[in-house]
Amino acid sequence: MKKYLLILILILCGCGNKNIEMVFENSHNMKISINFPESGIKKLDNLVSDYVDTIYQGFKNEYENVYALEQVSELNVDYKYSVINERYINIILYTFINSSKLAHPINEVKTFVYDKQKNKLITIYDLINNSQINILLKNLKMNIVRKYKECLLLENISSKITPDEDYMFNITKDSIVFYFNPYTITTGSCGIIDVEVSLNKLDTSFKSKETIKKYPPITKTISKNLDLNKKTVAITFDDGPSKYTNQILELLKENNANATFFVLGNKVKDYSDTIRKSISLGNEIGNHSYNHKWLTSLSLDELNLQISKTNALIKEISGYECNLFRPTYGSVNKKIRENVDMNIVLWSVDSNDWKIKNSKTIASKVLSKVGDGDIILFHDTYERTYKALQIIVPTLISEGYQIVTVSELEKIKLERNI
Repeated sequence: MKKYLLILILILCGCGNKNIEMVFENSHNMKISINFPESGIKKLDNLVSDYVDTIYQGFKNEYENVYALEQVSELNVDYKYSVINERYINIILYTFINSSKLAHPINEVKTFVYDKQKNKLITIYDLINNSQINILLKNLKMNIVRKYKECLLLENISSKITPDEDYMFNITKDSIVFYFNPYTITTGSCGIIDVEVSLNKLDTSFKSKETIKKYPPITKTISKNLDLNKKTVAITFDDGPSKYTNQILELLKENNANATFFVLGNKVKDYSDTIRKSISLGNEIGNHSYNHKWLTSLSLDELNLQISKTNALIKEISGYECNLFRPTYGSVNKKIRENVDMNIVLWSVDSNDWKIKNSKTIASKVLSKVGDGDIILFHDTYERTYKALQIIVPTLISEGYQIVTVSELEKIKLERNI
């Protein structure tokens, strides 16, 4: 990120061949959640970072001083990332903005396709030769009409689908997917639209090889007995996984402790090995939404999708049936309570590790507040949290605590008739 974002909570999380950069802000009038990938290629990363920084600065300038009763302004930036043929890097950024100043929320998409061989950002014309462009666009128009006929702006089709247009797109194993922002060729009711054109319809030398990752059954390697008579505390983590999660897992293992990790769905595939390891060590996985939107502001359909999509991804990579849910920003309303068919988990002790930068201060704050039966909130996205836990976990154990998952804590409370 550029100089403006360095003042924020900025985390770099290793994920295979890429990193995920994250920015979170939670104030009385603004909620900001930004996730975007870094490829390790400076030229591409600068382009992506500049774009995100422009979005962030524009949002702050426009909405920082907007105050409305029981309303906040929200910025959410999410991403998709893929590599095709070990050559083409696809990055898709989705921006969502909502505020009391707006008649309707803003949804925008931006794509980047980078050719590692040519070391440049490419356009559709770098993939498809001139003789094939008209065939491509003909198929694109047909597919648009077929998929979005109920919200087409017919007058825009001929002016926006032309051979000299700068298209947003990405590459899949056997197709090119085009993206259009609302009001470009469709009404706002259809939101961001995506239209796929099969490569089989084109005479192109581009061929893609698909690699499907297989997930074998998980064998739990850790088991432990709960002591009803010992002081008990549940440690929980939000917003991960990240590159620090594995260090936290090892620390918990060394101290015969377990925790509950409330994960974001958009990170599940990137961190599938970390999540699977967490489960194998006896830890618990919870749902923290798909991409950290402010859930109380969503429609019921959008809320259900945030939850069901994340649950499905967790089950796909691990076979794990998730039954715990922690809403983003800890915000719960009647709609969430009545429609989320999962156990909603909040916390009783907040480490404030998202805003306290010193690990010793975090540790001191937590240890001064914690008591038997508490649920502590951390974020496994900061190195300072891991360092604080290096103090907190051994100290709690030396003070006679057992450190357990949320479900284990509830089981103990039930047995104690608390």
